[in-house]
Amino acid sequence: MKALLQRACFLFAVLILPMCVAAQSVMSGKVVDQRGGPVIGATLKVLGKTNGAMTDVSGNFRLLLSIGDTIQCTSIGFQPLKVVFKNAADLNIHMVDDTKTLGEVLVVGYKSQSRQEITGSVASVKMDKITETQAAESFESLLQGRVAGVNIQLNSGEPGASPAIIIRGLAAVSRDDASAISEPLYVVDGIPIISKTSAEFSITSTNVLADLNPSDIENVVVLKDASAAAIYGSRAANGVILITTKKGKTGKPQINLNIRTGVNFVPKLLDVAGGAKEREQVSRLYELYAPYGVFMPSMYTDVTNPFYNNSSDWQGYLYNTSVTQDYNGSIRGAGDFGQYSVSLGYMDNRGILFNTGFKRYSSMASTTFNALNKRLIINNTLAISRTDQGRNPDALSSGYSSLLPLPDNSLVKGAEVFQPGSVSNLNDRVRFSTDATLNLVKDLSYKASLSLEYLRLMQDSYTMSRRTLRAENKSGTGENRNLLFQNTLTYAPTFGDGHRLSLLVGQSAEKLESKITTVNSVSALPTLSETVNWPKGNAIGSSNYTANTLMSYFSRFDYSWKEKYLFGASIRTDGSSKFGAANRWGVFPSISAGWNFSKEKLFENLTWLSAGKIRGSYGISGTTWDNDYLALGIMNGGALDQYSSLLQISYGGIGGYTPTWYNGFKNENLTWVKTSMSNIGLDLSLFNNKVEFIFDAYEKFTKGLLLTTALPTTSGYNEVYRNAADVLNRGFEFTVNTNIGISSKFNWSTGLNFAYNQNRVVSLPDGNADIIKTSTSGQDFGSIVRVGAPLNGFFFYQSQGIYQAESQIP
Repeated sequence: MKALLQRACFLFAVLILPMCVAAQSVMSGKVVDQRGGPVIGATLKVLGKTNGAMTDVSGNFRLLLSIGDTIQCTSIGFQPLKVVFKNAADLNIHMVDDTKTLGEVLVVGYKSQSRQEITGSVASVKMDKITETQAAESFESLLQGRVAGVNIQLNSGEPGASPAIIIRGLAAVSRDDASAISEPLYVVDGIPIISKTSAEFSITSTNVLADLNPSDIENVVVLKDASAAAIYGSRAANGVILITTKKGKTGKPQINLNIRTGVNFVPKLLDVAGGAKEREQVSRLYELYAPYGVFMPSMYTDVTNPFYNNSSDWQGYLYNTSVTQDYNGSIRGAGDFGQYSVSLGYMDNRGILFNTGFKRYSSMASTTFNALNKRLIINNTLAISRTDQGRNPDALSSGYSSLLPLPDNSLVKGAEVFQPGSVSNLNDRVRFSTDATLNLVKDLSYKASLSLEYLRLMQDSYTMSRRTLRAENKSGTGENRNLLFQNTLTYAPTFGDGHRLSLLVGQSAEKLESKITTVNSVSALPTLSETVNWPKGNAIGSSNYTANTLMSYFSRFDYSWKEKYLFGASIRTDGSSKFGAANRWGVFPSISAGWNFSKEKLFENLTWLSAGKIRGSYGISGTTWDNDYLALGIMNGGALDQYSSLLQISYGGIGGYTPTWYNGFKNENLTWVKTSMSNIGLDLSLFNNKVEFIFDAYEKFTKGLLLTTALPTTSGYNEVYRNAADVLNRGFEFTVNTNIGISSKFNWSTGLNFAYNQNRVVSLPDGNADIIKTSTSGQDFGSIVRVGAPLNGFFFYQSQGIYQAESQIP
């Protein structure tokens, strides 16, 4: 009997216990949305048990389960879902959008966050719907008019020209006629990129951001207030534009080929008096207004010469209808291993002006790999691009008399009608970034990222004379390198009755280098070479180098309870090599709060109210300046004479030279330009998200803008830079979007936005003295910067009449 019991126990241990163990084991799964994309931060809980999990950045999760367990899956912006676990296929969970909530998940500062939990002023634009029907050289032009408070000015129709982007008002002061622009910070897939080059290191006139193919962009998020942007510290005072590129999605590989063709028409041009009518009008003007001793050019008086007896249509010759072609192809996909995305693009925009155009060659590849049972996620991105902008020499842009024959006229035969030539602007950019995220324990992850960016700018200009067979040319090359290392630690638990918090701490180190080399001919020589290869003494070259480093420490805290009461705070400390030792570090804090009042019981029965939120924020962000050594001072070796030789002096029989401070006397007390901004906003979603209303009001105060101030002549210098100007911007914005489904195959959506901004100069240097802007020739053209008035206002004399008698003259 005893032996029988022992055998029965042995059989129980061998057969039954393994079945019990197998009945409860750790299983892996993934949560995706209706489009196959990962749902980040979804909460999974086994009903009746204490175990649960949260999805990672790839939508993956691991959970202890038994056959028959019921899993409840919830995520902001999606309908709650219950799944009964029977086999592994049940763990590929597809969630459905919740039409009763504002569920869009946006990439904000160093993290992703549901729109419903965002407490700052943030706007987003999905690029897919725009790029399906439009071809554009750069994504900025596609944003024009789509985001309230973002002013995008296309000041030139030239292919490849750079637009000016101002977020919530201008906050920059200059003394010259080229008004300073307060540029935002651009971040691509979490990495700040080079968006422009300083005037001193600028080689080409091409828009640096035009190498980003709009077809590769998933969405663009604009951080407008300080609470949203302060996490980026000293470069966020003028707003932040976050760009997220397209990635592969779960399912079958997606292969796309998009071909767009557009026609560029010549706008209505000026009415021109040609031929004999031009000669008649010019003769009349000379008779009335020409000073004594000034005579008309011979082309207006020599009526018998056939060379000057034409009626040429120069506008018709220089401007013609052109074609734009845009080709884009991609293959993208994702699976348990990760995701992949490869894209190629080519664009050719032939300008309507003779001999102008813009071409872009772009390629991008990104991969994501899951390792260590999906605890380790590795992302890699490589982007290579080239832009090629063709231009005419500046002389071709000037007006020509209709009396002169066109260049294709047989009368020309080598005569100096105009100087043919070309300007080639090439921009090459290589961006590589890699990051690794390790999920250390539940709710705790560490991420390290490294990015390398190389930007090369090249210009070759060539102008020749058909009459003298002499040529002038110039060549220049600029190189920019950016090295960035970032690492963050994130703790994001969910606990108790709907409590959710996120704590992020991080550090970054960045170094940016710029180098420029130019060479040009001193004068035209008898050669038709398009390269600068002159005999000795007929060419001159120059080079320059600059670099700056930035060390940063930052932290961000976000808390929500039942997605109803929201709180956020951040702080960033930046240390820049641009400043003197006493002012090297700057601190940029922010705080924000929000209330989703539509979740209160008081509003539950309002069927027309889908979502409603009130939010407020305050924060401080900053900016620096382009010149890396302005505060530290640069010694200039002295002046050059007319022969480009150093002006030397002699003291005690020993030759030498007199060094001077470059850009005025140095000032080690220069400090951060800081912008404090307060914002209050209201978000409403009505009638099952068919109508969306967003309102914001803000005040933005920028203190310590850089300006030159006068010095006494006894110092030996005329001026010195100081933090000497303050500017205040106030305004409000509102946006109304509608999305009405007429039927399953027809949808009608509209967008309307309005923004009002008023700025005012609060203080200026030299006792608040007016700054009268002048052109490069020294002529006053009516623009004055004055305390109490808007920036760059125009002031003109008012006529009070004409003196009728000499006695009236004071």
